[in-house]
Amino acid sequence: MSKEKHHRDWILRRCCGAIAACILTLFAVVGFIVLVIYMALHPSKPSFYLQDVQLRSIDLSDPALSLDL
Repeated sequence: MSKEKHHRDWILRRCCGAIAACILTLFAVVGFIVLVIYMALHPSKPSFYLQDVQLRSIDLSDPALSLDL
């Protein structure tokens, strides 16, 4: 009887281990897919470059525009 109980315990441990391995593998695969999607679609800050500036009718005598160094 003890041998039969030992065999049942071994089968139960093996099944639980297989189920745990499947769940862990599923989480790893889903996590990897989420990581790849995040890296592909990761929004980055837009960068702007000033290429041309035109200033018209600036009154440099205005005290608000004066540069005190």
